[in-house]
Amino acid sequence: MSEPKPSDDEATAGEEGEPWVLRIYVSDDTPRAKLAVANLRRLCEEHLPGRFRIEVIDIETDPGAAFRDGIVAIPTVSRRNPLPVRTLIGTLTDTARALDQLDLAERPETAVKGEDH
Repeated sequence: MSEPKPSDDEATAGEEGEPWVLRIYVSDDTPRAKLAVANLRRLCEEHLPGRFRIEVIDIETDPGAAFRDGIVAIPTVSRRNPLPVRTLIGTLTDTARALDQLDLAERPETAVKGEDH
């Protein structure tokens, strides 16, 4: 059984605590899968710089993963940490929707110190 594979830019826990963990379930190396992974990476780099880890789950190589985690459609992103778990289906091309559904929009506790809001 394969384990989730962290991305190359795996974050380390910093002053903010544990890194955000986002799992993306895809099927093989399709253009739709590549788009979803690229969009997720872009959102994380913009909104969680240095504080995230992306785990790419290919259900072609680990078909049980989708069943175990209750995934019914692909691509699906599952925010595993921080709790509660939040899920979004799609390629994340609607940035505002993705930020809202995954709760990635900047909140006071994650804002950069010294910035006006």
